[in-house]
Amino acid sequence: MGLFGSSADNGKAKDTVLVSVDVGRSAVKSVWAVPGQKSSAKTFVSKYALGRTDFSRSAQLKPSADKWYEVQFGGVSYLLGETAEQFGTTVLEVSEGSGLIEFAKAAILYSIGLAVNQTGCSKVMLAINLTYSNYFQKSQYQEMLKNERSCLIGPEENQLEISFSIEKIFVLYQGYSALMKQVLDSSSLNVREEFRSSTGIVIDIGRRTVDISVINSLAVREGQSYDVGTVLIFSRAAQILQSEFDLSLLPSEIEHSFLVQKKMYRLDGKQIDLESVVRRAVEERTPEVESTLKVFLASSSVASTPDFILLTGGGAELFFHALQKVYPRIEKSEDATFANADGMLLFLRRVVSEQS
Repeated sequence: MGLFGSSADNGKAKDTVLVSVDVGRSAVKSVWAVPGQKSSAKTFVSKYALGRTDFSRSAQLKPSADKWYEVQFGGVSYLLGETAEQFGTTVLEVSEGSGLIEFAKAAILYSIGLAVNQTGCSKVMLAINLTYSNYFQKSQYQEMLKNERSCLIGPEENQLEISFSIEKIFVLYQGYSALMKQVLDSSSLNVREEFRSSTGIVIDIGRRTVDISVINSLAVREGQSYDVGTVLIFSRAAQILQSEFDLSLLPSEIEHSFLVQKKMYRLDGKQIDLESVVRRAVEERTPEVESTLKVFLASSSVASTPDFILLTGGGAELFFHALQKVYPRIEKSEDATFANADGMLLFLRRVVSEQS
């Protein structure tokens, strides 16, 4: 039976935990579940940080349990989240090449460790996604992960040794993995009929890239990454705050304040309406995203009126209303930030169902 034939999850393979991890440049989103169980668990590491240190140095930190993100493997301790920020090393500093791969591996193993510890399963079926610009590294990711058998999670005084075996690794395109959330019925795992022969566009807006895909009959026909993303918005917001309020802040600082709704004040003590600053930055930067989409469509094989246009990714919420004015038929993924991770989990459920 093909992957998108007709079947339903029969609840077997309960010794395996399904883990999907969406590793972005600003956050890690992971979802896991046991086949046959409808419930799933999520984690979101949102402080955009990565630390790499020895065990003795990490033991000096005593953060609260709910803010401790640490995983150890290969004799090295990797600190994520607020803990890592105390070392002053951020993902933005290692957002390309081997640095990003190193961070991704740490984040993936951290997610696996949490999932295995919570479910008690020792076997892992893993799904991750890559942008079009990084998809050539697919085999590199598979090779570096397939031989991992254990990791340590948590602070030294309360460390958990997690053992596991990664049975299968799937690598999906960024954005296409989010489409799985639309395509697969969450209850039956069957393909929704309207997608079987349709042609559409998926736009995934991340921190550094916009990934655009052409989908036809559930297959990726073409796609490309462009170097635009939410960093445009917060870079412009930084310029506005500097010029109009004499505040010098990094784009990442503004982004974090905006996401957690942290109040921001002028030098005279009056509160700044950060939402209006960001909204203004969105309006000014949207034409760049529009232009990127038009360039792609002009050179692609997609019909002038695709059956669907799906907007997803962490930047979907910011750009949706502005893009809707240009493309009235555009739809936004539900919980767009987690859509890629959620879609990959449905994909894994479907794979287990067909194997059973």
